[in-house]
Amino acid sequence: MNGIKFCGFLDWKLPNEDEILTLYNPEEINKDKYGNDIYLETVFPPGCQATVWLKGEAGQEGIIFDFKNGETRPLYKSRTGRMSVRLVRGDIPR
Repeated sequence: MNGIKFCGFLDWKLPNEDEILTLYNPEEINKDKYGNDIYLETVFPPGCQATVWLKGEAGQEGIIFDFKNGETRPLYKSRTGRMSVRLVRGDIPR
């Protein structure tokens, strides 16, 4: 995304856990691509994957976040599955 200057910005990145939690809201129901409830801010259109990759790793495992339940967990990086990325930019407002 940085290579194509998506939306005019060059600072897109994988989120860390603190950053992804700013998009998770258990009081707002959105829908994943299968029509299941997820708790992603409704400013985003429905239809995304429920799990996304986060910045960070532990050996052969990457870290994913699940918008269905707010859990962060490791996942073997070479495993195939239904994860996606939700890039963020900038710093978290304090």
